[in-house]
Amino acid sequence: LSRGADLLVIETTYCDSTHNDRQQEGASLVAEAEGILAAGGRILVPAFGLGRAQEIALLLGEQMPNADVLVDGLARDISEIYALQGAPEVLRGRVRKVTNRERDILGFHTGIVITTSGMLTGGAAVPWAEAVLQEPSSALFLCGHQDEDSPGKELELLANADPESPRDVRLRGATG
Repeated sequence: LSRGADLLVIETTYCDSTHNDRQQEGASLVAEAEGILAAGGRILVPAFGLGRAQEIALLLGEQMPNADVLVDGLARDISEIYALQGAPEVLRGRVRKVTNRERDILGFHTGIVITTSGMLTGGAAVPWAEAVLQEPSSALFLCGHQDEDSPGKELELLANADPESPRDVRLRGATG
């Protein structure tokens, strides 16, 4: 594709960083998810809508074929476009799109939800997080970079904070 181009721009997030082994990270995600689901909880995975959400959905669909996985927000729309462009089909088997968010937030109790925004700064992740974070048997898995001022970073810091300290995260909904 780059032959004959006058200008080639390539996005290379983290190109100078050393990362954990991808296979090991995937295996760890699956093991943690299996434990939460076995205890009757549900899992929210806020993810970036293009690429990361589809990668997580494909991994879970392959490694956990008996688990229900919902894809919501912009990640849902992009996953549908993937199939139209000849990319691996994300929405298949028990990996399916959310068609009614309000109904699913109230009625989907054991499974995994992958949705945007990956840093919990808005989008479909906010109403899901408001529900899931209050459930003792459920979990929220962060799977990407969290900007310093993002609610995702606040949550990440809480995971390592003193358990006796206040446990609040400010989420920004549609109204701020």
